[in-house]
Amino acid sequence: MKTLFIPNGHTPDLRGSPELRIIQLPRPSSLAVVPSAFPFVKPRLQVREGDRVSLGSPLFEDKRRPELRFLSPGGGVIETITFGPRRIVTAIVIRLDEKEEREFFPPLEDKDLETLTREELVEHLVKGGLWPLFRSLPFRAIADTKELPDTLYVRMDSHQPFSPMPEAYLQGHLEAFRFGIRVLKKLAGQLVAYTCAEQHSFVLNECQGMVNHTVFGRYPAQDPGVVHYHLRKKGNTGKGWFIAGEDILLIAHLLETGTYPGERTYAMGGTGLAAPCHVRTRFGAPISHLLGACDPLKGTFRNIAGGLFTGRNAGQEGFMGMYETGLTRIPEGKEKEYFGFLRPGLTKNTVSRTFLSALFNGPSSVDCNTHGEERACINCGTCTRLCPVEMLPQFTMKALHADAIEEALAHGLLDCVQCGLCAYACPSKIDLSGIFRSAREKLYQEQQKGA
Repeated sequence: MKTLFIPNGHTPDLRGSPELRIIQLPRPSSLAVVPSAFPFVKPRLQVREGDRVSLGSPLFEDKRRPELRFLSPGGGVIETITFGPRRIVTAIVIRLDEKEEREFFPPLEDKDLETLTREELVEHLVKGGLWPLFRSLPFRAIADTKELPDTLYVRMDSHQPFSPMPEAYLQGHLEAFRFGIRVLKKLAGQLVAYTCAEQHSFVLNECQGMVNHTVFGRYPAQDPGVVHYHLRKKGNTGKGWFIAGEDILLIAHLLETGTYPGERTYAMGGTGLAAPCHVRTRFGAPISHLLGACDPLKGTFRNIAGGLFTGRNAGQEGFMGMYETGLTRIPEGKEKEYFGFLRPGLTKNTVSRTFLSALFNGPSSVDCNTHGEERACINCGTCTRLCPVEMLPQFTMKALHADAIEEALAHGLLDCVQCGLCAYACPSKIDLSGIFRSAREKLYQEQQKGA
């Protein structure tokens, strides 16, 4: 077992962490696929409103890479196809039949893995619609089926607040996970499966022989980009892919049963829930369906799908995307505080010790209020002290504003793991992570045009 220490980062202690208990939800009336959640994918629709689909039948493909298949999470009728700005497909909603039809794929047994070639295995995963679970560094685009990565990273857990716990998603599925690890070993030169040793002794005890690295550090030490960066400093300079530990169960289900996986375990957290917990329900379930299990509080709250620091505002009527394994509900924070300037902030979360809560141990509260307007960068260095990949966020931002791309790259733009800490902690309220995300997307698009 190898150990990796990550020096920088920040893990806030927040109220609303999900309990380990798992609630099995009934089947929802509708499901959806969110094409806009897939990075760098331009969907070409293969269905229209009113078409009948089966669980596992194609919904759309990528215009640039037509071999990538994106399948239906349920059997029924295409109820709605919604479009956003510039005709971007934001959701394909399926109204489920009482008795769902399903597509079948060739199943694999343990003995088949011994003789199956890597190319045949990739074909199984592509046709089964689960290849998008594999993403490449540094841009986090869907991995190229023709590439052979030097290292495949498996993230078992995360310090990001309200993330799924391995004890929950692995409960009753350890054998499937073991089969999935065997599958992954055929896809890359080296498999690095890692866990946060401080938090999850369960993984170390139950996944012996499958997990080979422990990572010590604060959020986002468990991000695959962070692990890749620090291993690269030690001489590992190869191409890296990554996948989440909970997604290995989906791959095992597809290959063992020959059917597209229909369920996932979600973590439900935040102070907007009276009873935060884990729920198990269908892929692409409605936000409202998940919230019903955890007694959502009344008031003005935001539903964040995918993680407190890295997720998206899913609204009240949205659906969960393929990469989103958690739903966080926190106050919008628009309410004005009576004599707020006199309050010491005993329950408010703070990085820069602005509030007195920094002097006390115990969980604090968080909301969506930025508590101030955007101002000019003051070169305080807060973002640099927190950055887990040792980039210089404030200088990178200024280089991008000056259109000095080479200088931004020298300061570490491609090392950025989009953890959101720099924007979260910035006293000037600058959306640093949003600036870096836009620049990286533009750089990726330019590289694709030149390829």
